[in-house]
Amino acid sequence: MPRLLGVDIPNEMARVIEACKVPGVRSMVLDVEPHSGYWQGTAAQVGQLMTGIRNAVGPGFHIGMSVDPRRNYYAPISPDAWRPYINSIHPQVYWELMARTPQDVIDETYVMWGNYGLPIIPVLQGWANADSIRTAQNLVRSVRGATGVSYFRLGVISPQQFQSINAEIVDEEIGPDYIKRYYGWEKIISLGEAGYMDGVQGDQPVSAVTKSFTSARGQLIKYKKTEKKKKK
Repeated sequence: MPRLLGVDIPNEMARVIEACKVPGVRSMVLDVEPHSGYWQGTAAQVGQLMTGIRNAVGPGFHIGMSVDPRRNYYAPISPDAWRPYINSIHPQVYWELMARTPQDVIDETYVMWGNYGLPIIPVLQGWANADSIRTAQNLVRSVRGATGVSYFRLGVISPQQFQSINAEIVDEEIGPDYIKRYYGWEKIISLGEAGYMDGVQGDQPVSAVTKSFTSARGQLIKYKKTEKKKKK
């Protein structure tokens, strides 16, 4: 998620386009906040930046925008200028960091961005109290009807907090707009747990090409370093 400053439009544009053009990348979320070290540009600079990005990646590429959803930080980013170029809003709902309750921040989020006309995919605070995470999940899905949710951030989520995130099961429900939604069920399966499978292309065993480490949640993770192929 690139952090945009709006102070060097050509280079910032080039960086985003380069990331979007990586094979397999189908979506990009831009971090746009009016805080120190973040977005400082004008509405005109938004148009300059996003026109260049859209021309390069095409109209079918999904671009989201992550924002600080509090009232004081709405107008400074010139939200109307971004609207023609983006496809979804990803508000940073960090209630403990903001010294507030999940409902308080979520309510303000939807007051400020609910009429923006784009899908809202909340980014919930993943390092918060485990019970408050469950509360926030229920509010954004069952009360606000969010069709998706993410969590910030992986490296600081404890095993207890992750249990609240990973144990959420919502097969279907009637949303606040009286539309029936089907969410399905997701759960991350760790090495050694029932249902886990791995493999590699070729005859080598997995252990010969992968290394492992223990994550912040206490799970064993396998990985393989990748290398950029040299052009012939």
